Amino acid sequence: MDYEFAFKRSYAQARDEKRRFLCGALKAECHKMMETVCDFHISDGDYEKVILSYWRKYNVKPEKFWYEFFGSREHAIIPAFIPSNIYFNDLIQYLNNMEFAWATSDKCFLERVFLSAKMPTTVCKCVSGLYYDSNMKPISEDCAVKLCLAHKSKMIIKPAIYSSNSLNIFSIDPEMTNEKILLTTFQHIGANFIVQDRVKQHKDLALLNPSTVNTIRIHSLLTNEGVYISPNAFLSVGAKGESVIEAGNGGYYCGISNDNRLEDTSYRVDVIVHFDEKGFVSREHILKPVSDRMDGKYRGNYCIPSMGRICEKVKELHHMIPHLRFVGWDFTVDETGEPVLFEFNASPDGSIAQLVTCKPIFGEKTDWVLDDFYIHRTLEKNHPQEYIHL
Repeated sequence: MDYEFAFKRSYAQARDEKRRFLCGALKAECHKMMETVCDFHISDGDYEKVILSYWRKYNVKPEKFWYEFFGSREHAIIPAFIPSNIYFNDLIQYLNNMEFAWATSDKCFLERVFLSAKMPTTVCKCVSGLYYDSNMKPISEDCAVKLCLAHKSKMIIKPAIYSSNSLNIFSIDPEMTNEKILLTTFQHIGANFIVQDRVKQHKDLALLNPSTVNTIRIHSLLTNEGVYISPNAFLSVGAKGESVIEAGNGGYYCGISNDNRLEDTSYRVDVIVHFDEKGFVSREHILKPVSDRMDGKYRGNYCIPSMGRICEKVKELHHMIPHLRFVGWDFTVDETGEPVLFEFNASPDGSIAQLVTCKPIFGEKTDWVLDDFYIHRTLEKNHPQEYIHL
């Protein structure tokens, strides 16, 4: 018996079962969101004529719910929307060799992967429980604490791996902290984190909320023809008075139009925390459309600064990680107008992106992606053998 193959097969089956479970949970969560997003229904006739006719050549029958959900903002029937189960279970796994994702996305090493990108200045970092300074020189935990205490401006401490929804990100003011607080924070985050200088954002981004560093999500697809920028860019803004952006603390997402302006409708993210009888925690994300964002002050005439420069930088950086064909990038813009990279995501949330922008996640490249996955399979050779044969 080929034990290595048997192990890989069992691992792949467990991985696929986990994906199915997560997609089922995601669908349930989206159904709950639909109750607060919009009452939009597609007739059976339009579902058959517009949506199923588009997918028929792939022998796929996507659920009507996803098109009602993603098209709810504009009551638009768009067959190129990608249902979340197909997006996460199939397309992301096909486009991206995930064996490279964890290693390259570690925030402690991003500056070594993307040499030309401007990133927040590093104060210190912890990798697998070992402390280093900004030049990867080994230091003690006490030395890391002293570096933070000696820093003259505000800092951000955040997990370097396995992070999502901005959880466990802390803002530290050197004038309001001490050795005990820092050690407690280090221990709370765990064995992999980075301490960085807090970016002073562009004045136009600060207009939306000065207390958080507001971020821009860009998606890019790497093809033989170059890097394609998806039309699903959106802005994340934190809640007033909060120091970091965190899903559910009253901040919002807002789509960015093709002319780099904010869409009229933004989506506030609320999180309801549930505890079961054993004390386990689950989080329910609720999106609520908000048409009076910032009292309408910037609606229609607010332009995102340096969007062109961000897109050009993404086109440059994506070639540094060619094993990952579809990537989400989180940028802000500093006081001088220069793009600052925070992180990239090899499995970006396609549900949020399609909902808040009302545009397909792969944009004009949707047919290319679907044709390649269902018909041509040109990227198949880029994957481990167990992906191909199992």
